[in-house]
Amino acid sequence: MSDFNTSIIEEFRANEGKVGGRFEAHPLILIHHLGTTTGTERVTPVSRFPQSEGRSVILASNGGAPTNPDWYYNLRAHPEIDVEFGTEASAVSVRELEGDEREKAWADIVGMVPAVANTQNKTRRKIPVLLLTRITRGPIGTAPVTSLPSVSKASAELATSVTTPRRVRQAVDHGQAKEEGRYE
Repeated sequence: MSDFNTSIIEEFRANEGKVGGRFEAHPLILIHHLGTTTGTERVTPVSRFPQSEGRSVILASNGGAPTNPDWYYNLRAHPEIDVEFGTEASAVSVRELEGDEREKAWADIVGMVPAVANTQNKTRRKIPVLLLTRITRGPIGTAPVTSLPSVSKASAELATSVTTPRRVRQAVDHGQAKEEGRYE
């Protein structure tokens, strides 16, 4: 992660999601995503554009560069992520908008922040517009919560404490499970 992103993330977390400088007037969101080849969890600050029903849109603008940002490919490969907005954290699903739906969202964003149009003018690619919708699931990299197996009365009497299962992530590049805290 760049020093620039690190400083934004630190300022975001220290000030309940508020960041100064050129981002002062723009609400930011921190997206937590897994690298497509390494499986490494990454955190990236991006501008957030509120939508109806509590949803948000983010743009994979990469500052108008000729290529999409790396995190865009991570979200396409792993479309369920965790996000931080202000002091809240939640899980979201990510869906790229296309056609009329994308054009409407793009027009709304340019209406809110006209400078966004300048970013599109810097590149030949069409900047991806991604819709974030809240979902219910465990933290990034965990499986959905399932029912616990039944326990016999004898086994239950022997149990003196309940231990929380360790979170395990699946490494994308070679398929070996890694324990939380020992991940690349």
